[in-house]
Amino acid sequence: MKIKLLYGLLVFFATTAMVFAQDEKTLMQKNRELKIYGVTDNFLIGNINPADLQTVQDANKTQEGSYVIISQIGNLNSSNVNVSSSNTELSIIQNGSNNVVDIDKSANQIKETIIQSGNDNYIKDSALYSNQNISQQFSQYGDNLSLYNYGSNSISDTMTIIQSGNQKSIIIINK
Repeated sequence: MKIKLLYGLLVFFATTAMVFAQDEKTLMQKNRELKIYGVTDNFLIGNINPADLQTVQDANKTQEGSYVIISQIGNLNSSNVNVSSSNTELSIIQNGSNNVVDIDKSANQIKETIIQSGNDNYIKDSALYSNQNISQQFSQYGDNLSLYNYGSNSISDTMTIIQSGNQKSIIIINK
């Protein structure tokens, strides 16, 4: 419990410092850009509120039960998404430069949220031919972070990974 509290405080102070490091004009411009995607005024870059993310998801549903949202703010961000399911709810938010998301998944249902805040971050998420209902969240806060997630099983189908710092890698192989 103490570790979770300390980790929560660490993430809070790290993201708060990033928000206050922005000049007012730049922050206002970024908030204006986010309004295009249906996000409320109190959604700040680097301090992503789950309630605001839900607002984005609710506002952008293109079909009943299925949607893919990609929000990119910065330079040279890319998302390669190849998913196959009967119900897909996928949200990708990239804030920074040179961030890459590469998803290749096939499952009964896919509910996934990916957040990248920083520069030169990479996420590879691959789970082919899974009969699981996958509900995952991956977050990266920092620079030069890498996350590789291969496969799916009953342990990983509701996985949440929060990666922060600089120049770190996580490799997950599910069998």
